[in-house]
Amino acid sequence: MALFLVAARKGAVALWRRTLGSRRDLVGQLDRLATGTTREYVEQLLGPPAFRRAVGADPFPGFVECVYRTPHAWVHILYDEEHGSVGVLSLTVDDPRFGYPGDRWTACQETKIIVGKSRFAELPKEAEGRRYYFGANRGHYAESHYRGNPGFYQTFVFAWNDAGVGEVPIAADFAEGTLAAHLADTYWTGEDAAPDPQALALLRADTTINTLTVAAPFT
Repeated sequence: MALFLVAARKGAVALWRRTLGSRRDLVGQLDRLATGTTREYVEQLLGPPAFRRAVGADPFPGFVECVYRTPHAWVHILYDEEHGSVGVLSLTVDDPRFGYPGDRWTACQETKIIVGKSRFAELPKEAEGRRYYFGANRGHYAESHYRGNPGFYQTFVFAWNDAGVGEVPIAADFAEGTLAAHLADTYWTGEDAAPDPQALALLRADTTINTLTVAAPFT
């Protein structure tokens, strides 16, 4: 009987570690990541990258791009090659059962956002930049938000991309544009006119935030 109970307990612990425990462990690992930390520190937490390549052109000359695989999300990092530190940090959730609190990487600026669960309508209406693109097989929508001193002068980009979970509508009347930081929200950087406010509101209401990217100051 004792051996049965021990085996049952081990089985229960193993199941917990693969499910709820695994998700909780990942939250703990992600909580320790930040711009400015070293590559060695990151890889003590996440292990070696699944993909790596040098980035030698604008907008990130002198950076190394690394992508890490976790059980519930992708972690995408651009390292400043000169200093070996994190310049851009990005999380894409691809497990519908996993969500990551947005305030953890935004200096408590976005307390309502759960990456992998929340919609863009839960963010402030104003944004420094937006990008929408949807082609035959690939698509994304992104917004850039800047919080100044309260956000440690970092830029936060919230996005839906097709590597992650959640829904995005195809807005046929929404012009393709380019995400550009620090532009007034009344400007649209695509070739066509700014998107219709009603189309934008519907897009934000229906689109899941599955990606959060943090760029260090002056990156």
